[in-house]
Amino acid sequence: MSLVFDGVNCSPIGDAVLSNVGGVLQVSGIGSSGLDGILLKIPAGIGAGNNVQVEHDYFNFSSGGLVRILTTETNKENIQFTRWEMVNYFDSEDNKVKWAYNNLLLPSNYNIIGSLAGTSVFDFGTSNPTNPEPTAAIPAWTGWIGPALAAFTLLKGLYDAIFGSTPPPKTTTIVEKDITRTLPDGTIEHIDERITSDPVALNMYVVGHGTYNIDTWGVKKEWDFLPVDNVRDVDVPKTTGIVIYAKNIANIKIHSINVIPIP
Repeated sequence: MSLVFDGVNCSPIGDAVLSNVGGVLQVSGIGSSGLDGILLKIPAGIGAGNNVQVEHDYFNFSSGGLVRILTTETNKENIQFTRWEMVNYFDSEDNKVKWAYNNLLLPSNYNIIGSLAGTSVFDFGTSNPTNPEPTAAIPAWTGWIGPALAAFTLLKGLYDAIFGSTPPPKTTTIVEKDITRTLPDGTIEHIDERITSDPVALNMYVVGHGTYNIDTWGVKKEWDFLPVDNVRDVDVPKTTGIVIYAKNIANIKIHSINVIPIP
């Protein structure tokens, strides 16, 4: 059964069951299919849309498991498509918890970013080995997962020690977009989009670069546009949905959903 939480319409997916338990949105009934979860229907808003922050408990991978977080956007023609896909999972082969991103939804070049207490620690330009050129968007809600490249890893023991405390620390999945304002000649320089995780500070291994002490990490991509008369004339798709699929975990606990309008 669907419900409203923090002003956002939330619907179960697959065999998942939603309930409000003491002000916490709990998603239970998660099985092993990978197709159980929750859809958060984000209002399109005005202007360039919304940034979204979803605060939730860490994912308990005591029995293995995997969580996929997808964001969907809607353009002026009211066509929905998947913009991001982030996968958080336990890899039993090397005993690490990993954060990976769907390469087919990333352009030929993107950035891996990390910060500590609001100060940038690294911003690594990265070439996409899977997708040499941007591809057409993948239809929303398909349950499809493409090639996922792990960008961040943490030994399972360290993950459990930090996130397995009682009560567990909360983490926030942040989907945000910065839109550069028009220049005097009417040109928009670019749109900067990011999806990040924001839990406690830890020594995270960044694949291909080394270990860094950070409290926020994720991926950033930028898009360039031609001259226009006004920033609002550009068909900037708006975030209208966040989908969380899970498998082999007990539940998902969401503490807040914060929708922040972009002017």
